[in-house]
Amino acid sequence: MQIFCKKFFVSLGFSIALCVSVLLTACFWEDESSEKVVLYPDNTISFSIFPNDQAPNDSIAANLAHGISLEVHPSAEYQLSFDEDPSFEPPVLQLFRVNKNNRYRQVRSLKAERAGGRLVYRFVCEESSATEWVTTLEQSGTFYKGKVSNVRFEGDGAYSSVLSLNLIAVGNVEEDLGDISLREFGDELLAAFRHYYTSITIDTLYVNRAHEHPTLGGNYPANLPWVAEYGSAGMMLSELGAWPGAEKALDIVLVHAINSEGILGTSSLYGGGLGGGVASTILLGTSVVAPYNTEKRESVESIIETAVHETGHYFGLRHTTSTKADMQHLVDGIDYGDYSNIEDGLDDTPFCSELFKSGLLKASESVNSDVVFYPPHKKYSLYQRSLIDVTAECPDAENVMFPTTVKNRSLKFSDQQLQLIRKSLMIFPH
Repeated sequence: MQIFCKKFFVSLGFSIALCVSVLLTACFWEDESSEKVVLYPDNTISFSIFPNDQAPNDSIAANLAHGISLEVHPSAEYQLSFDEDPSFEPPVLQLFRVNKNNRYRQVRSLKAERAGGRLVYRFVCEESSATEWVTTLEQSGTFYKGKVSNVRFEGDGAYSSVLSLNLIAVGNVEEDLGDISLREFGDELLAAFRHYYTSITIDTLYVNRAHEHPTLGGNYPANLPWVAEYGSAGMMLSELGAWPGAEKALDIVLVHAINSEGILGTSSLYGGGLGGGVASTILLGTSVVAPYNTEKRESVESIIETAVHETGHYFGLRHTTSTKADMQHLVDGIDYGDYSNIEDGLDDTPFCSELFKSGLLKASESVNSDVVFYPPHKKYSLYQRSLIDVTAECPDAENVMFPTTVKNRSLKFSDQQLQLIRKSLMIFPH
């Protein structure tokens, strides 16, 4: 009996060892035979797309295979799609995170789904904070050579559609407001936001003064007019964002003026998130720099209208009719602008052809836009509210996102603009 048991277990052990050996060999050969090609971006990542932007974005299409950046947020669900080229098999979409040393780490390798003549790639962002991912399209070990057209990047989040505002007064701007107090100005600002932003809920307005910040207050004297230096690294005063007690509110910073002629206010196109950091603030001036080093004090109504307009940019709304400055994208003197984006791409916002016949395009080229780069690749196109009256009749002149101020008009958002605002807010963690 003992001999039988010994032979049995020896035989069993040999069989198990043989099976393990075969399985390990099989796994090894499976890995060898199915090894995926990692195709890193090979261009300068000059173009970025944010979720639910409807503009044509021809430059995005032209560069998608070799590398563009996508704005992504924690827990949001995304799909990237474009028209299928029947002459080529669907490529693999590879997505990379960019670290501080400009190195890429692959986070996704996705096969396409076919849907109505389009190739669709779906994924969920599992990052801990807002970031950028960079693309390539791989086919047979090299960059996809098929035609890429009509790119769409759609995103859906599960965060709240409720928004708080945090008004931060810098310097002695209360003196610029005339007969009303800062608190009364804030009440009018809150009422305007509730009037225009009907697709979301504006629940709370905080009012704070920069000189009272618990750690940074000493940097912002209360008795001096604060002029934001246009084009400087600290122009947007983003360090004041995520104010203690109002960390997840939208920070609206009110200064005396922005040091560039004709600029009433500024924000990033698709700011990217609430709660502090680069591109998290909206900047407003109570006065505007005018020709010959003079200033013109703005009315409360004009300041609030500018705040509503700039916040539209923050949530991803483009101008209904683009100026050349909106499309221009200068890097080291080279223009990488996408001149296909002459309007916002929405069906229910009209476009003004008369605007192109005016002097606005040339005039705005120097004063109405800027592009700021942050490492490693991230860029923010700063959209400004300019003080230029357009006398030509434009069908979009009464839209909040018309590019210039026009006197005596009744402003509104379109239905599609309101839907986009809501979708963006629900993507931003808050």
